[in-house]
Order: sequence, then C-alpha cells, then structure tokens
Amino acid sequence: MEISFLQVLAISLVAGIAALSELPIMLLPPVVAMPLFVGPVVGLILGDVTTGLIVGMSLQLVWLGLTSIGGTVPPDKIIGTTLATALVIVGRLTYEAALAVVLPAALIGQAFGIAVQTINSFLAHWADRYAREANMGGVTMTMWLGNLLLFLVRFVPVMLALGLGTGAAQSLVASIPEWVTHDIGVGGAILPTVGFALLLILIMKGEMWAWFIIGFILAAVLQLNAIAIAVLGVAAAVVIARPKILAARGRSEPG
Repeated sequence: MEISFLQVLAISLVAGIAALSELPIMLLPPVVAMPLFVGPVVGLILGDVTTGLIVGMSLQLVWLGLTSIGGTVPPDKIIGTTLATALVIVGRLTYEAALAVVLPAALIGQAFGIAVQTINSFLAHWADRYAREANMGGVTMTMWLGNLLLFLVRFVPVMLALGLGTGAAQSLVASIPEWVTHDIGVGGAILPTVGFALLLILIMKGEMWAWFIIGFILAAVLQLNAIAIAVLGVAAAVVIARPKILAARGRSEPG
C-alpha cells in the first residue's frame, strides 16, 4: 500500500495536535494524546480503522505505566503510535516488528521533549520579564512560541519518517551514536527520581504525609492493586470533602 502526501500531512497534523492536548488553553481533552485515540484516527486516515484500533489498544497497554509525573518525560507515545500504526497498515509489518522500529523513534521523541521543556523554561523567564513590563504582546508571543515548539516536535519527526519511508527511518535510528542513546537512557532513568521528589515535596505538608503512609501500606504491605487503592482514595476524598462542601454552601450535615 502506498501512502500519499496528503495522508502523510494529515497524520503529521494529528501528531502535532495531539501534543497540544497537554495545554489546558487548547481545550483538548488529555485522551487526544492517548494511543487508544491516536491509533484509530491514523487508521481512519489510511483507510483501516480496525487495524488502527488494534495497534492503539496494544500500545495503550505499553504506555499505560509510562506516565509523565513531575519533571519526567517518558518515551513519546504520540510519535510511537502514529509511526507504528502507519507501519502496520502501509508497510504490512507485524505489530511486533513495527514496535521494534518505533520504540527507538519514541526514545528520540523523548529527547526532543526534554529539549522543548528546557527551551520553554527560558521562555517562562522571558514571559515573567514581559509581565513585569506590562507587555502583554510579549507574554502572548512567548506562550505561542512554546506551543509551536510543542507542535513541531511531533509534527516534524512524523512527517520526515513517513515522507522518507520506513527504510530511511530505520537508517536514521541506526546512525545515532551509541553514546547518545546511552545518555538518553541514563537521563530517562534519573528523571523519574526527580519527578517523585517533586511530588514528595508537595506531600510533606500538613496531613498529606499520613495519606502517603496509608497508600504505601495499602500498596506495599497489603499488596492491593492500583484500582482498589484508587477506589479507596475516592471514597476517602468524598468522606473528607463532603462536610466542607456542605459547610461552604451554608448547609448542615443531615442527621
């Protein structure tokens, strides 16, 4: 099956728009960036929604535990899903073979994501300076420049990979020096620690430590799964928050 330029452009736009779902200002639900959503959309563009749904569901399980927590940047699920779906449908590759090709590409997307976040940290300082000067045009410019970088970091790699073909994408991944991939792996191993450290800073306030200890005992000692702990967490939140909500509304708890 041949892929046309319009299809390549449409898939690249899907990847770029999915990246913007990370921005509340775009009013896009987070599910837009999930493999379960991206896969079927790419399949629709290529005329095979069923295969897109199968690939998307499979990759959803792969990326289920790779969550961006704190300052962590996991392998890019958007690039991985778009390329894997296209390779399975267009290249007639098996899911396993496509996954072997796109996982290195997802690691490259991870490096791009770290680079964009680093650049955006400088843009944030520029925005602060413009805000102190009451320069709203400058603040708006820095905001949309960061958004553009977030869009391009998914749009351009997908466009190049699909436009140049599967062979070129494989050659590009193989040409990356081993020390670069090694450094990316080391950075990816360190960043989760930073993310959890940032979360612990938030937990070290008030009564949050007590809930952290309760959650740790439920997971590590009683070995409850994440679904059971989440249900208990929601129940505890309702019990604690309901009296406060009623008090704020000027009502009393019914007897």
